[in-house]
Amino acid sequence: MTTKTKQEPKVPKKAPKMILLLSAVLFVGIIVGVGAKLAYDSLAGQKISPGRESQTTPKGQGEIPSGDTNTLPANFPKDFPLYPDSSLKTSWTTQGELKEGISVLWESGDAPQVVRDFYKQKLPELGWSVNSSFESEGSYTISFEKEITDGFIGITLGEAGLTQISVTLGIEIISI
Repeated sequence: MTTKTKQEPKVPKKAPKMILLLSAVLFVGIIVGVGAKLAYDSLAGQKISPGRESQTTPKGQGEIPSGDTNTLPANFPKDFPLYPDSSLKTSWTTQGELKEGISVLWESGDAPQVVRDFYKQKLPELGWSVNSSFESEGSYTISFEKEITDGFIGITLGEAGLTQISVTLGIEIISI
């Protein structure tokens, strides 16, 4: 007598790859959306403020130095950690009906993994909740929130071997 064993159907393990793919698509979509919003607001004549360029964060500081805060947008959170010894390249703000959007780009000579580790440690230390963290081909995305602010950090190796640190924030506008 032959005994038949019931075989479970094999389900391919695509979930981790799918999550990475979806997060990469989301990241690119957000970047494109922010760029499109900035372009639209520029053409529509709304307030868009470019930031100053090439301000260096003091080595070892890791937080916004009080004397240099005027180089970042005025509403940039004072308690958001800045990567030490990074160079501010550009910043933009735009305002909608419900949120103010801030986008800031820094560069650093440190490896992307080192920058990622810094933010994964410093954000919670300063009261920010890390919602998710993804890696795809040496690039990292960290989403976070605190009170009325949410956003994400994109970390990747850019031109000339420098690590690019892109921070995009959405800050709720509170009407009084």
